[in-house]
Amino acid sequence: MARRRQAGIEAIAEVNIIPLADVVTTLIVVFLMTMPALLWSGIQVNATRAAKSREVVRQENSADDKLTVLVTAESIQVDGRHVTLDELGTLTRSRMAGAGDRLVIVVPDDAVRLGNVVTVMDVLKQNGAEGLALLNRAKEQ
Repeated sequence: MARRRQAGIEAIAEVNIIPLADVVTTLIVVFLMTMPALLWSGIQVNATRAAKSREVVRQENSADDKLTVLVTAESIQVDGRHVTLDELGTLTRSRMAGAGDRLVIVVPDDAVRLGNVVTVMDVLKQNGAEGLALLNRAKEQ
């Protein structure tokens, strides 16, 4: 039996790099799209420990003290007075207008949902609060 030779057909000796280029391009695009999410740190938190573990925070505010907002599951309280989110925004704007130090102390209750605390913090930041401090309420014994 004689072998037949096909005319005009040659062996391909080159490497096809198009699939490799597609994969590399896809990886670069995915990396560039996820990079901002990796670098974004969100809210900057300076976590410090109190000098005493059972330090009591007084909520008696005078005219020059900081604004203290108590967030419970049922309500929002400013200086012992129940307020709504709209009233909180108005009150924050008025208190922060003449204040030199625009720090607001947020005291969330243990039973409050995180989303409610974040909503209150958003309202405070939108209405002039430059710094927010989170304090933990001491449990009554």
